[in-house]
Amino acid sequence: MQVAGELTTDHQFLLVVRDTGIGIPADQLARIFERFHQVDAGSTRVYSGTGIGLELVRELTSWLGGQVRVESQLGQGSTFTVCLPLTVVHEPPDGLPPEPYRLSRSRGLLPLP
Repeated sequence: MQVAGELTTDHQFLLVVRDTGIGIPADQLARIFERFHQVDAGSTRVYSGTGIGLELVRELTSWLGGQVRVESQLGQGSTFTVCLPLTVVHEPPDGLPPEPYRLSRSRGLLPLP
């Protein structure tokens, strides 16, 4: 398995995950983002389904304004690409450094006192 991240010139973050597994049949690619989808639903299947993981990735990526793509070839593996837009942060007025933040479980990011 290979995992790589990349910042693009058009202000996007790409997360690419590649495997060398069994691959996914072309007629099943659109369905792998469905919760608990089984590519092979037979009782003798060797590999499990996707559970809810890929559906959650798709939902969260969409919520952040991005998209998920998948490419696959049988016997050669699959490549999943998560593409997220980034917001360009400009310097604060008068060249002041950005305010440091801390994470609050109940209210997200808060300025440090």
